[in-house]
Amino acid sequence: MTAETLYRAAWVLPVTSPAIRDGFVSVREGVITGVGPIGDRSATGDVREIDLGAAILMPGFVNAHTHLELSHLGGGAVPGDRGFVPWVEDQLRLRAERSSEDATNGIRQAIVSLEASGTVAIAD
Repeated sequence: MTAETLYRAAWVLPVTSPAIRDGFVSVREGVITGVGPIGDRSATGDVREIDLGAAILMPGFVNAHTHLELSHLGGGAVPGDRGFVPWVEDQLRLRAERSSEDATNGIRQAIVSLEASGTVAIAD
């Protein structure tokens, strides 16, 4: 049987219950087996402990509306101060003027940015 790994952090944010100061999350074979205050854990068997220090341990973010294909149009390339329909028309015009290489590079950069911000899943 695979050893259990216990991740300890200054704060654990379980989302479905209040924040836990000086908490832990234990994992075995990719499955969370326990969450709680470090003082409440029961030491059993072969446990590998990883202390994350002054970190916040929480579930990764999910971005369910990304439009990665428009990533290369970011950075103010299309102003949004004229209303929705002109904004969409400007998006479509600018997208048609850019190369597929621009789009691919924009998507790659957006994925790097999503990962760096803690996003673990997207829907596009």
